[in-house]
Amino acid sequence: MIVSALTSSSNILATARESDRALKAAISRLSREVARSADEEAVAELASLLSIASPHHVRSDEVLRKFGLQMGRGFSFWSEILLNRLASRSGGQSPVGLALNPKLRGYRFADLLGVRRPEVSDKFRLADLPLLPNTIIKPESGTGSRGCYLWLAPDTWRYVRSGQTLQGSSRLYDHASALMDPEGREKPIRDRWRYEELILEDPDNGVPARDVKFYAFYGEIAFGLEIRRDRETQTRHFLPDNNETIFPLTLKRNSFEGLGASKDELASIKRISKAIPAPFMRIDMLRSADGLVLGEFTPKPGTVAHFTPEWDHKMGEMWRHAQARLTNDLLSGAGFQEFKQATCD
Repeated sequence: MIVSALTSSSNILATARESDRALKAAISRLSREVARSADEEAVAELASLLSIASPHHVRSDEVLRKFGLQMGRGFSFWSEILLNRLASRSGGQSPVGLALNPKLRGYRFADLLGVRRPEVSDKFRLADLPLLPNTIIKPESGTGSRGCYLWLAPDTWRYVRSGQTLQGSSRLYDHASALMDPEGREKPIRDRWRYEELILEDPDNGVPARDVKFYAFYGEIAFGLEIRRDRETQTRHFLPDNNETIFPLTLKRNSFEGLGASKDELASIKRISKAIPAPFMRIDMLRSADGLVLGEFTPKPGTVAHFTPEWDHKMGEMWRHAQARLTNDLLSGAGFQEFKQATCD
């Protein structure tokens, strides 16, 4: 089996290298032909090959600029995220946006910007954690909704990740304790917990706030993600300007007819985004009965590797344009004082 796998890998590697050389040579040949004659068939053939090309396949961008052609893999949101991670692991500086990842820093930043956010407690060990009405229990650090418990009624909690209802404090403590087990299937959660104010969309009926998460590129919004958890978990991606439902992920999702975001809300998100000296930040909000409330900042979304090729390209292009705008603002003296003050510890 091992020999077979190695042979297979070797064949794949040889085929990939040959295809790589062939693609580079064909693009070079067609580029020269198009530059000489501007033949429509040659332009169309070149465009077809460029749709699967990366920058190392192209020796000159002159023809691309002249005929408005693009490389299908020239821009990539996933590549930008991945390269940032690799650079920081190889001794480079961590991406600036990570400074807002800790919840309390993000809340401090929101306070400085005058953005509403939930009230939050100090840290507790699980055994000492108070179980209070109208609160959410969360680990100090975690990913997604793992370890998050939503108060539903006296002595009744919902585990947000699965939708499971837990009756009684002992069941909640047992469930949370299992998440801290070093022998469990997933990385154990540290025994550091907080509770925070429960934001409700419909206080009269106890309907929890839906998530409204914005993929923001230094003042520009690609789209929003709306998540409703009052019954089963339902998700919906929407364009910010017209509330049109889109499907940017290769993953299948249970969509619904959502509320989107108002012009004032979008303006607020853009203002927050431009106060962060990073080309990308997902700004996660909660929809309360009287408007959006900050949830958290997410510099590395969990679904980042699952966008369709079209959206991965579009967001990669938005990243590069955002980086250029950010650089110009920094050269013009932008101070980002709120960000510096919030992250100075």
